[in-house]
Amino acid sequence: MALNSNSATIPASGTVRLPAGQFFFLTTASALVNITFSVGGQTEIFQQQIAGLKIKRLKRWDYIDIAGAAGTTLNYFIGYSSLQADDTDLQQALATIAGTVAVAILPSGTINDTADTVQAFGTETVIAANLFRRRITIGNRETSADTVRVSGAGGAGHGIVLQPGVFAEFDTTAALHVRNDNAAGNATWYAFEEV
Repeated sequence: MALNSNSATIPASGTVRLPAGQFFFLTTASALVNITFSVGGQTEIFQQQIAGLKIKRLKRWDYIDIAGAAGTTLNYFIGYSSLQADDTDLQQALATIAGTVAVAILPSGTINDTADTVQAFGTETVIAANLFRRRITIGNRETSADTVRVSGAGGAGHGIVLQPGVFAEFDTTAALHVRNDNAAGNATWYAFEEV
């Protein structure tokens, strides 16, 4: 068994090439990397790895290319070992945090607020999905004649009911449907989106 502990830094080209071997264990990487093992013109690719990837192969590989951001530091073991079978293993450590933890919620950079929407009985409005959305507040105006329903699927009888003068906050990037199911009259609602 001949294993060597090594370290490397990904150069400006974005790829570092490692030599042939049968055993590879990435112990740490300072950022996510993509690892490609090349054997006789065939490749085996492991994407978005950060640490804990252990590869053992009966047939040695020709070389390993590790691609990532320039300056990413790697610590790994590479070499040859007496093996009985191919093996791929991922060893990740999970942390248990005890005590007090401070959590920071980043504030939004933009607010999209719309004019009030008058929703007639039996109709609905779709608020499009927004991958940059942090939160959206949907409220039913206090002067509204009816309740509205807010749901992800839309359709009559779905979602939560907002009485006049009530609002709800949704921490989602998904599309939302606002619907008036009440035959008594029009409902007037508003949306306040933080992105």
